[in-house]
Amino acid sequence: LMIDLHDKLQGKITDIELKRISIANLGTANKQIGKIQDAIKFYTQALELARENNSRQNECAALGGLGNCYGDLGDARKAIEFLEQALPITREIGDRRNEGTCLNNIGVIYHDMLGDNISAISYYKQALTIAREINDRTGEETRLINLSEAFTTDGQYLQAIETAKESLLIAIELDIPATYEYGYLSKAYLFNGQLVEALINTKEAQKFDE
Repeated sequence: LMIDLHDKLQGKITDIELKRISIANLGTANKQIGKIQDAIKFYTQALELARENNSRQNECAALGGLGNCYGDLGDARKAIEFLEQALPITREIGDRRNEGTCLNNIGVIYHDMLGDNISAISYYKQALTIAREINDRTGEETRLINLSEAFTTDGQYLQAIETAKESLLIAIELDIPATYEYGYLSKAYLFNGQLVEALINTKEAQKFDE
């Protein structure tokens, strides 16, 4: 519905900012339904309009959208390229939350797509520091989970256990289902050879699926 409505607006908007908003919404909507190439086309147009209007915040948003789209396509190089263009803009405009999001997303690409655990851990740690500085507890919990997974795949099992425990405490505090938190804690225990602890946490994770 969003795509249909915004499609009808194309070519009829004269205000450059309203035009950018409509095109950016088309990018987001197309990405949500898996039409990634179309999303890239619209985010590219939104990026051009943001630069034309000298809107650094909207330029950053378009770059982030493009980075995430290329990540969905499995193109790690281009995904990192666009996210790293967005990163200094977040710092320039003082957008700490989006700075943390960029850092975290770059870390995900290094870990999930490139298998570079060391780089992933570095980006996750930077993102975690920002989440704590701005008291973003949800972001902090997510980055701890990501760190736990990266520590596990890098063979740093004790660090993986500690970060998973920290994420679990925040999940309990925020009253959110802790399936992943218990799951990653179980995985870290398992690889560390602590089979009883791994089993206990697996059972705790399963409770959320009942």
